[in-house]
Order: sequence, then C-alpha cells, then structure tokens
Amino acid sequence: MSVDLLVSEQCGSTEDVISYINDNNEIRSVHQGGSFLHNFRGITEFFKEVLLPYGYPESVSEDYLEYQIWDSLQAFCSTIIGAFTTRAVLKGVGVGDSNANALSAAITWIMKEGTGMIGRILFAWWKGSGLDCDCKKWRFFADILNDSAMLIELVLPFFKSYSMHILCLTSGMKSIVGITGGATRASITHHQAIKDNMAEISAKDGSQETVVNLIGSFVSIFLLNYFTSSVSEWALLLSLMCLHLYTNYLAVKALIFKTFNKQRLALVLRTYFTIGTVLNPYKINEREAVLLGHGLKVKSICGFDVVLCHSLKKALKYYKAVDVKELCDIYMNKNYLLFVCGKNRTIYVSLKNRETTEDVVAAYFHAVCLGIATSIYNTIELDIYSKRQLHHPTPITRLFTYMKSYEKFQNNFRNIPYHYLKSFYEFVNQENAMFFTALRINDNNEIRSVHQGRSFLHNFRGIIDFFKEVLLPYGYPESVSEDYLEYQIWDTLQAFCSTIIGAFTTRAVLKGVGVGDSDANALSATITWILKEGTGMIGRILFAWWKGSGLDCDCKKWRFFADILNDSAMLIELVLPFFKSYSMYILCLTSGMKSIVGITGGATRASITHHQAIKDNMAEISAKDGSQETVVNLIGSVTSIFLLNYFTSSLLKWALILSLMCLHLYTNYLAVKTLIFKTFNKQRIALVLKTYFTIGTVLNPCKINEREAVLLGQGLKVKSICGFDVVLCHSLKEALKYYKAVEVKNLCNIYMDKKYLLLVCSKNKTIYVSLKNRETAADVVAAYFHAVYLGIATSIYNKIELDIYSKRQVHHPTSITTLFTFMESYEKFQNNRKIYIPPLNYFKGFYNLANSETEKFFTALRRNGWSINSHCLAIGKYRVDWENNKKLP
Repeated sequence: MSVDLLVSEQCGSTEDVISYINDNNEIRSVHQGGSFLHNFRGITEFFKEVLLPYGYPESVSEDYLEYQIWDSLQAFCSTIIGAFTTRAVLKGVGVGDSNANALSAAITWIMKEGTGMIGRILFAWWKGSGLDCDCKKWRFFADILNDSAMLIELVLPFFKSYSMHILCLTSGMKSIVGITGGATRASITHHQAIKDNMAEISAKDGSQETVVNLIGSFVSIFLLNYFTSSVSEWALLLSLMCLHLYTNYLAVKALIFKTFNKQRLALVLRTYFTIGTVLNPYKINEREAVLLGHGLKVKSICGFDVVLCHSLKKALKYYKAVDVKELCDIYMNKNYLLFVCGKNRTIYVSLKNRETTEDVVAAYFHAVCLGIATSIYNTIELDIYSKRQLHHPTPITRLFTYMKSYEKFQNNFRNIPYHYLKSFYEFVNQENAMFFTALRINDNNEIRSVHQGRSFLHNFRGIIDFFKEVLLPYGYPESVSEDYLEYQIWDTLQAFCSTIIGAFTTRAVLKGVGVGDSDANALSATITWILKEGTGMIGRILFAWWKGSGLDCDCKKWRFFADILNDSAMLIELVLPFFKSYSMYILCLTSGMKSIVGITGGATRASITHHQAIKDNMAEISAKDGSQETVVNLIGSVTSIFLLNYFTSSLLKWALILSLMCLHLYTNYLAVKTLIFKTFNKQRIALVLKTYFTIGTVLNPCKINEREAVLLGQGLKVKSICGFDVVLCHSLKEALKYYKAVEVKNLCNIYMDKKYLLLVCSKNKTIYVSLKNRETAADVVAAYFHAVYLGIATSIYNKIELDIYSKRQVHHPTSITTLFTFMESYEKFQNNRKIYIPPLNYFKGFYNLANSETEKFFTALRRNGWSINSHCLAIGKYRVDWENNKKLP
C-alpha cells in the first residue's frame, strides 16, 4: 500500500522534518528525527535557540561562529581583569575610607565621565570616517588600548591623591575604546546580518558574551579571594591580558569580508596584475594585516598613492587649462576623472555626484593601471615587475607590451602624453571588464565603496563647518537618511536629561555601597558589584532569548520601552541610600532592568543606524552618534556638578529629578516618532493595507510612520482589517486539523508556482502562511497581501462585518469593491455561527484575482517610496515543500 505525500515542513536548519501524508483522505503526520518537547531537541538545541540567531546558520554569514567563539573567549578574560580593576578603582575613590565623602567621589566620577566624553567627541571627529574602512585594525587597536587603560587603573590604589587625574586619563582612553568598539561592532554586525536581522544578531551577541562574562564573574569572585599576594595577582593579570589580546587577534582574523577596503583591494590587485588571478575573499582576508600602520599599500604596486575625492587644488597646479580640457573629454563617459601628480607621486581620483560603488572600484583599478603605466613610461622600478609571469599572459605583461611604443629615455619625470591616453583609456576599459568578471567568479560580488578621504584644511570653513565636521557624518546630508537630523536632535536632548539624572543616581549608588562609610570594605563592595553585574548578565541572556528575534520587527516600540524601563531603574536606585542593608538586592534588581535596557537599546540602535546609513557608512554614523550624545552629556555633566551642590533639599531634588524624567521620556517619544522606515513590519503593512483597501491609495512612508504607535501592545492589528490573524512560517500542524487530504492537495496545486501556501483556520480565525526555503522579501510581502485579501474574501463569504466595509468608496473602484463584486456569486446564505471557507473550486478564480491585485499593490508601493527589497515582518522558523508530492511506500 502507498500513500501520497502532501506537504513536508522543516524546522530551521535541523534535520527535524514533518511530512503530512494522505491516508484514506485523512491527513497524518510522519515525524522524521527526534523531538524534545517538539521544538527543543535536547540540551544542545536549547542552548542554540538561546544563544544563536533565529534561523542559524542560514541567517548569518559563514564566519559568524568562529568569530563569536573567539570574541566570547576574550570577553571571559576581560571580565576577570575587570573585576580586579573594579576593586582597584573602588579603593582609589575611597570605599572603606572614613575620610572620603560621597559628594567628592561623585564629582570625581563626573569629571572622569566628562573627560571620556571629550575623548569620544575628538576621536569620532578625527577618525570617525575611517572606522568603516579599517574595521579589523581599529577593533584590535581598541582591545590593546582597553588593556592599557585597565593596567593603569590597577595601580590607582598606590596613587590615591592622583585618583582624579588617573581616572580622567583612563576614561579618555576607554572613550576611544567605546567609540571604536561600538562603531566596528556595528560594521561587523552588518556584515553578519544577511537576513536583515541586525537587531537580533546584536542582541544574541550580547547574550553570548554575557554567558562568558557571567562565568568570568563567578571565577573572579574566587580569584579575588585566592590571589592575595601582589606578585601572584600581577602574574595572573598579565597572563590574562596576553590571552585577551591573542583571542581578540584570532577573532578579527576570522572575519571574511567580501567588500573592499584599500588593503584588501591592494592585495587583490597585486595578485591579479602579477599572475592574472583574483584570490577569493578567504585568502585575501588571511593575508590582511590587523595592526594599524601595517599592510600592503597601493604605492608598492603602482608607484603612486591613490586618493579619492580630495580637492584638486594641488593636482591642478601642474596642469594647463588645455590639458584639463582634453582629460575631461577623454573621461566624458565615465563617472570619474584621474589626475597624475608626479611631484608627490599621487593620482587624484575625482568622482561625479551619485556615483555607484562599482564606479569607485572601477576608478581605483583605472588609477592603479595608470600608475603602473606611468611608472613603466618613466622607467621607474616596481616590485611587481620581478614577480610577473613572463611566459603567461597577465595584466602586467599585457601592459608592458602595450607600453613599449611609449618608452621614454629622459631622466626627468613626465606624464604619459595626452594623445596616447585615448587609446590607453580603451585598453584599461577592456582590462577593467576582465577584472570585474574575475571578481564575481571568485565571490567578490559585493562591491562596496573604498574609503573616500578628506582634508582638514579643505573642509575647515568657519566655526559652523567645523562643528558639522566634528558632529555630523562625512557627506551629510547626502550620506544619511532624510530623518537623520530630527532624530539626532531629540536623541541628544534625551541624553542631556539622562546624564543629569544619572549623576544623582551615581551619588545614591556610591552612598549605598559604602563610600564614606568606615564600616564598609572594598572587597564586600566589589562582590556586591560583581553580583549586580552577574544579575544583569542573566537578564541579558534571558531577554535576548525571549525577545531577540522581535527587536528588528518593532524597533520603535522596543526603543521607547527601553527608555521607560531605564528611568524606572534609576528611580529605584535613587532610594538606595535609605535601604543600605538591601543594597545588594536593589542593585541586582536594577541591574536586571538595565540589562534589558542595554540589550534593547543596543539592538534597536543597530537597526536605526542601518536605516540611517545609506552610503555603507554604519561605523561612522555610530561614531558620530556617540559624539553628538557625548557633547550633550558633557554639558549635562558640568550642569550636574552645579545641581548636585545646589539642590540639597530633598523636596527640590525629587521635584527636579521627576521633571527631568518626564522631559526625558517626552524627548524619547519625539525621537522615535521622527523615524521614517520604508520597510514593512506588521503595523506599518496593516496601516498601508487599510488605506489601500478602503480608498485605493497607498500612503507614503512619512504618513504611515506618523500614524504608527510606539507603545508596546498598541497599534493597528491586521485582524481588524480582514477578520483573521496572519502568521508567517508557523507549523502547519494546527491548520491541517481542519482540512481533508484532497483539499490540501488541491491547494498545493493552486499555489504550485508561488513560494507561499495559504491555509485558513476558521476555528481560531488565523491564516497560516507557509513559505518555501530561500524566499525573498518581495515573496513575503506578496504572501502577506494575499493572506489579508483571502481573509477579507472569507469574511465577505460568511457575512462577517468588518470595519473597512463602512469606509470603502462605493462609487470609486478599489480593491475592496472589486472583491465585493467578485464574491457576489459565492455568497453563502446559511445563518449559523460556523465560519465556512470558500469552496476550493472557487479558489482558482480568487487566486488569479489576488495575483492581479498584488501586481497593482506592488506598483503603488514602488511609486510611493516603499522598499520591498527587505522587510521587518516576524517570520517563524518553519519552511515547507509542496512541489514534491509523491507516493510513499
């Protein structure tokens, strides 16, 4: 006897497959693979779900696991070193010292923070635009600097009288670490997030690091008590620092970027010119140096530096007007223009506005070819000459052959004559085409902009331009999204309020842990601090597991929720001095709350930065965001020093704090309301569909984002539009209970040419959307539209009243009026309470109507500025296959 396979579904990347088969017209499930409470397949699968992004490994880059392993190990070392550092700092600021007082300690702390803020501003201005370009180098540099700062803090107890100076120095160093680490982490997360899941990857990264930090915290409690000898303590710390740096080195070396920076492009060009081969990203990333100042320079290949988009003032000193005119004619059909400056051995690459990344790479390749040709023409020896394959045609041998007729014997430097450049231009075009073909063959298919440099003297034009350069991303406003400025203004204002509240909170916490109390001791305060951090770590892990995959979907709501929770935590900490005996419990509670704030804030900030970075400049935007917030925090810190001394009355202090908290929440509300996302989450697509079905119009992103609710639990639900909930990629087990096998088989045949399958479950009023593997964002949006349309059709068929009926334009043709007309022949007159699904023989006609309406809907979306290349709709882990319907033995 044989049975028909109807549908098979797979949970994520596991081998756990459920096949639904036709057994005498009844649907029976056959489960292949073990099961532990259905979703949890043993302890390994449980930890994978807690610590790894949803859909791993398909949802992340191939280097994800190796990088995260080394990154987590370095976090373990850092946590233990940090515990010893915390004890040293607490001793240095006066914990257990009856001569110390909480106010002076708080002011020292504020001065420390202020110095850090200045450091962030200056560093982000100085190096902000370069962090994207040398992500690996700057990340490794941050780790070296962080260890150096902790080493200095460890000697603080021996120099208590200089505690403010030492803490200000280390705070400045750590501010650079913070800016660099955060910005480069944003670039790495962007590289790892291949499924538009940046917020979740950011949250799960926090969980992974937190697990190791938690273990490190408990280990450090033991070590703090065990290593009492100064010699053994320093031997341990220096060993851990060496291990910390080594694991960081292995982490950055594990990254396999498929985009070009100057060093990676230089490595590719050297092998391409000498042996005619483009090495794949794995081999190039292996050879890439990760220490600042090291690595292959393009000058060693072509004899010239290549600079992009600098002022032409210096280059044009050596050109006559007629020469420039001839060059402009030669490059008329290109988006770039090249000038060779022999005096400083530099080729200046100028780009037109709205250049593509391919234009940038093509210009760079052309510049290097021109540099080599100019060196050959001037008989300048280059290293790549000796490495060329003489008997094998390569770009360098072809270039040598081509340049023979141009050979020059004079000793003084000369550019290639202009009458030769026209034919050289054609030669380079051919070489460029071959180079790009080789790039794509070798998986370098993500061609991204190489760093476009800038000049301080060129850009410094008065105080306003100076501050723009310090605080705004390079190329503003063209390099950021349209909502960037308004969002950043409100975001920095909320930071001002938060800084002042934080100063009062710091004083309360320091009093609570024993600063100025002779009965307190540094060890117990340190252990309290470690337990507080440990509670926060557990909170991070649990929250990232529970809600990590939803942070991308409701970015605005979770960001605003984080601010409410943060203010609640600070409010609790402010009462700590009144409950000193419960300080450990209170700090553990607030640490748990703040851990959720940290995970949520960091993850949603990653999503917002990704939205703002329209020029692949995430690291710089992240750095400049830190600078903007830091400027206001610096002002807030100075203001808070005055307020700490002025507001001595308890009543006035609480009145000020509560007022600031209200202002803080209001500015945060305004900040998230200014964001204009052009991708769909469930609420935005529901708002779009409501207006589309009722008045036949797709509202643009600005209007939809204005109407989007930012409080968790609030906002338009799709059920109010179509009468059904719509769920994506959940298990079909529940839905198939209400279908006969023949009905499922007919549905599979109807949806055979689609990447989605829709099943209506009338009992729980849910439409289950199942997707095939490798679905695109457009497939998901189309499936969602089709599901809502089917829900409305089913409601019409069952005479269920919906709100959108009363709002439809009766005398104006819209999707809903077309659907009403189409459903007239299917009307059902039974008056019982059971919901009927339209007969399957009508589904083919409805399927064709839905296809036609989907095309119109997509046209309206594109016309009104919506993106269907990515989405933020919550999708489950199940994928189905209904094409392989076959007989099973």
